[in-house]
Amino acid sequence: MNPTTSLAIIVSLSLTACAAASGDDDLMASPASPPMRTAGLDAAVDAARKAEGNVDAGTPRRDPVPALLPDAGTPPADAGLDAAAVVDSSRPWTNSNSTCTGIVLQNGGHVDVPRGVPSALGGVNTPKQFEAWVRPESTGTIGLFNVGAGSSCGNPSCGGQHFTLDIVAGHLFVDVGQGGGATTISVPLNEWSFVFAGFDPATGYFAGKVDEHGTLSRERVTIGNNINTSELYPGTRTTLGKDQNNQQLTGIIGGLRAWGRVLSDAEIMNRHKVRLSWAERSLVAQWWMEEGTGTSTVDDISGNSAVLTGSATWTTYICP
Repeated sequence: MNPTTSLAIIVSLSLTACAAASGDDDLMASPASPPMRTAGLDAAVDAARKAEGNVDAGTPRRDPVPALLPDAGTPPADAGLDAAAVVDSSRPWTNSNSTCTGIVLQNGGHVDVPRGVPSALGGVNTPKQFEAWVRPESTGTIGLFNVGAGSSCGNPSCGGQHFTLDIVAGHLFVDVGQGGGATTISVPLNEWSFVFAGFDPATGYFAGKVDEHGTLSRERVTIGNNINTSELYPGTRTTLGKDQNNQQLTGIIGGLRAWGRVLSDAEIMNRHKVRLSWAERSLVAQWWMEEGTGTSTVDDISGNSAVLTGSATWTTYICP
């Protein structure tokens, strides 16, 4: 849905770019000593994996914790390629401490996207990234969003048939259907976090967040079952606030985006608080959730509606 209003380019950040192995947004590796996993995190990760129907629940695994990527002060190699955001000037983001609109989820309430995965995200080994504003208010295994739900092919070489971002034992956890992987990135209760996760064909899976104070964390994620490819099935189920195992978010959500590419740290920082224009490169979907009334929220890119389901209601909150 192309708005007719003029576009304004805000925030130009010039960073030194290094040569990348591919022409699109690759993540730069920086080996680090893997941090220790706690017993509580180990147990919760195992419990999450046992919930998957295609994982042998009787054979516990200890996947290695991935090495950390550079922090926000060390940009990825291609951070200077496209750092400026293309903002929807007709609906600018309000300043922090102003009033924003979002959706409260309780007792299994969630947001359904009837048309499922956009076709631009399908195919084997295509780059993809998903982002959401979340404010969890309960403990346990929490489903933040689930994109796609294809049937299992029974072979790890197929890759994941869906892409899910959970919170397990307080930390981000990526689940792709044939396997999952933990991070050491914590998501606190009763605070806003801008969470993101995706797949880079050159470097694999990753996840991260920007906290309320503007600090960005990003890690690579090693997926169990030797999964190193990613394929989503267009037209299948997509939900926000619930994963494929019906593990649900109790709290508030403030937006969901899908990209057909991987964004650098600089690009994420320049975009996480603004409603973007359809002119953004490779922006596939954006539900910014500012309607404040009714039972649906509209995708700014396609015009498709996502439906508030169950105990999902509109609310206002102080912008993070």
